Amino acid sequence: MNCPICQAATAHFGDAKIMGKHPASFRRCADCGFLFAPDPYWLPESYQSAINQTDIGSVSRADTFSRSTKAVIEFCLKDASRFLDYGAGYGIFVRKMRDNGYPFLAYDQYCENLFASDFKLEALTDQRFDLVTAFEVMEHLIDPLETFATIFRHADAVLFSTQLVPEPAPAVGTWWYFGLDHGQHISLYTRRTLELIASRHGKSLASDGSRLHLISSRRISSRWFRWLTGKKGAKLIELAVRRPSLLMTDFEQLRQAQLKKLGVPDN
Repeated sequence: MNCPICQAATAHFGDAKIMGKHPASFRRCADCGFLFAPDPYWLPESYQSAINQTDIGSVSRADTFSRSTKAVIEFCLKDASRFLDYGAGYGIFVRKMRDNGYPFLAYDQYCENLFASDFKLEALTDQRFDLVTAFEVMEHLIDPLETFATIFRHADAVLFSTQLVPEPAPAVGTWWYFGLDHGQHISLYTRRTLELIASRHGKSLASDGSRLHLISSRRISSRWFRWLTGKKGAKLIELAVRRPSLLMTDFEQLRQAQLKKLGVPDN
């Protein structure tokens, strides 16, 4: 079987049981190191809940990634004004970014939006964005190239999170990010894998070397990106740069819509 990313040869990497009962095998690319499950037949059961029960980090990620995203926007994409969170889940991150003054919209085909439902898109159609974010999405993909291609049809830059495969690659079941308890992590990337994806679209990769990555038309050094999106850099920028919150304008918009729906005059 060839690598879904670079078409190089792959080799059997290891076996496991998904959710304690589904036999699974993983393969790894001999060139780019992409590690994947070639036949994830268990996914219908795995996705009975769009977000698995052990993923208790949604709120924490929204807080951390909102600061990092703000830093990237302010120092790498200063003129950006249209933003989309792809695979937005419950909508916590979108609400957080709007509270911070950034007019993010949400898109997720599979998960109910609980916190930003009035700012979700049902379809991408021909819309364009300056930045797409996709946090904890890429490891869930059966066909990563298709999703990246979709994103780049609508934006020139994507900021996303996924844990890079350590070197040497850990055996199946010895690294928490395999997610064998829920079976939703079926595509695991190395830095080289992401560089090849970026190159395929004529773009450059900036990465913190572990979790957070930016693919964009603008060349940004990974060293600068790592500092900018890290705790110290992002915190400094959070304190130094403030935009007017959209909280009250969003509230007024929703209030007016609700009054109109109820047929109540606005006093």
